[in-house]
Amino acid sequence: VHPKSYMKFKDKLRVLTSRSRCGSIVKAMKRIEISARGWLNYFGIADMKS
Repeated sequence: VHPKSYMKFKDKLRVLTSRSRCGSIVKAMKRIEISARGWLNYFGIADMKS
């Protein structure tokens, strides 16, 4: 995985887990799960081809 892609994902997680975001922990975990699953599915396939 390219470092730029990894950093972009980490930045997105920082936004999703920001202390300034209000809402329930359950909703935050669901958003993180959706983002992580999509990222892992995309880059998991990319790593398999190389």
